[in-house]
Amino acid sequence: MKFLFITTNNLSTNPRLRKEIYHAASRNDSIHLVAFKLDNWSDRFDREIVSNLKMESTCLSATRHPYPSWFRATLVNLVCKILWPFFKKNIKITAFAHHKRSYQLIQALKRIRHPADRVISHNLGALYPAWWFARKHGLPFNFDVEDYYPGEKMNNPQSAEKARRLYLMRELMPDASHVTYAAPLIGQKVQEEIPLHRERFILINNTFPEAEFIRENRTETHSKIQLIWFSQKIGYHRGLEPLIRALSHWSEKFSLTLAGWMDPVFYREHIAEHEAFITCLDPLPQQELHRRLSNYDVGLAVENAASDLNRDLCLTNKIWAYYLSGLYILASDTSAQLEFMTQRKDHGMTFNPETLDGSLLFIQQEIETIRVRSKERQRRALKESYEAEIPRLEATWRN
Repeated sequence: MKFLFITTNNLSTNPRLRKEIYHAASRNDSIHLVAFKLDNWSDRFDREIVSNLKMESTCLSATRHPYPSWFRATLVNLVCKILWPFFKKNIKITAFAHHKRSYQLIQALKRIRHPADRVISHNLGALYPAWWFARKHGLPFNFDVEDYYPGEKMNNPQSAEKARRLYLMRELMPDASHVTYAAPLIGQKVQEEIPLHRERFILINNTFPEAEFIRENRTETHSKIQLIWFSQKIGYHRGLEPLIRALSHWSEKFSLTLAGWMDPVFYREHIAEHEAFITCLDPLPQQELHRRLSNYDVGLAVENAASDLNRDLCLTNKIWAYYLSGLYILASDTSAQLEFMTQRKDHGMTFNPETLDGSLLFIQQEIETIRVRSKERQRRALKESYEAEIPRLEATWRN
């Protein structure tokens, strides 16, 4: 089978896309990826991933180099934003006003001479290019809803961008052969806005392959309780500020590791004075990060639900990674994480700002039991590894 995968990001910053491509490669399917070079920490990891996969890759630039193509995309994006209030029902203008990379993807797709059997798009900016290419060549296309895009935090004017996102989803998603979504509450919210046939609207959980969670033998027993939080970016609006303030009163009992690209301003304002109990790690390749997780006691699924609606509805990569590692999970009480933890009571607890100190006290008192039960938690969790999602994923590859 021949697949054309399209994204506005790259493989390192889109684990859902990477897992789907890895599975297609394991079946010896033909793969062509159209993605972007982001000129940040992820590019190094991306080059390694792509070099180890047998596939064709078209890499576009998300930066100002080369300048002419960046300038054209920026100009088209700006003009379409100006025109959009007068042409709100024009799909192309709406798409290009939403994301300049949609225009860049269209230009790249025009040069592809050998259409695939199926087009698969990840990220909202790739939806219109996938729809356009599929219509042009008479192909089926899939779209993955990783986040609830109209509910994400946006730049002003927020109401205009929210309207563009909803319009693109309402107009284009019904034409998809299949739409996948990353969390139950995201799927529920999408169905409220865009009624889709249930047999073509399929949950693919944000879980990971079992092989990535082989436990390392802990070489030392720490006197402090080891906490970890990771993300692509360590910075503001992620719920870290109140956590760090609370932990500063427990610094003799807990040690916190933060893994990801660090916002230097956030570091100066919130991390530097607490280096005695906070360790910072640079971004790690996914497999290495997952392998290291077993060295910790508690995984922090800290989210700021007040920042945007999507934060309240999504289930992140990190909560699934902690779960599959057998870590005890301390999760913010977003709607999605409350549901997740209620269904997996023995794997952790939720908290809010008022109950955080009590949660930390409970963990301190129960740490020996938490550590002893880690292997059993992992044994149960691995029944929900990515291998359990594959039958549903493959169903979306068939008409």
